Amino acid sequence: MKTKYFSQKLSFLLFLLVTVMFIPSCETSDGEPGPVGPQGPVGPEGPQGDPGAEGPEGPQGETGSANVIYSDWFMPDAYATLDRFSGLRQLYYDQDAPQIDQDILDMGVIQVYAKLNGYTSSFDLNDKVIQLPYVVIYSPTTTEADQWGFRATEGNLRITFENNKNTYTSIATTHEFRYVLIPGAVNARSSVNFADYEAVKAAYNIPD
Repeated sequence: MKTKYFSQKLSFLLFLLVTVMFIPSCETSDGEPGPVGPQGPVGPEGPQGDPGAEGPEGPQGETGSANVIYSDWFMPDAYATLDRFSGLRQLYYDQDAPQIDQDILDMGVIQVYAKLNGYTSSFDLNDKVIQLPYVVIYSPTTTEADQWGFRATEGNLRITFENNKNTYTSIATTHEFRYVLIPGAVNARSSVNFADYEAVKAAYNIPD
């Protein structure tokens, strides 16, 4: 009996030993990490988020002068004659001015400047820029005077001249003129003295 019991006990121990040998180890390997695999494709774009809150409105800038229109200096080569009902003879020159449209006539500002170089040096007008209308007085002791002016219509600027004694039947062709058009949407800058040509040039970036 002892031999049989011993044999059974020995068989049980051997079974346990074999079973333990085949149990896998749960310890983590200390080996180096393997290479990183290739990056996968980019996923689809997510839905657009809600718009953010609107920022505060900035201050309004000063109106620019990009739309101010100015002509070149032009010199009439001849003047037409118009006999007026008043008895005064008007001499005039029509300058084509396509920039003068109905909007300019209704809401804009039209300034006309002249270099009255056709007078003798005693009038002290040569190379001076003056604003029309303008009256040339011959001398303090005479009542004779020349009235220069203009009349603007759509597409045209008329330069006008009258002498209160009807002295002239023709005018010198050395006088020069130019016009400046300020649309109604552009600030006319009330601080500018329009009779001061240099101030107008500086205010509206007008070259000579």
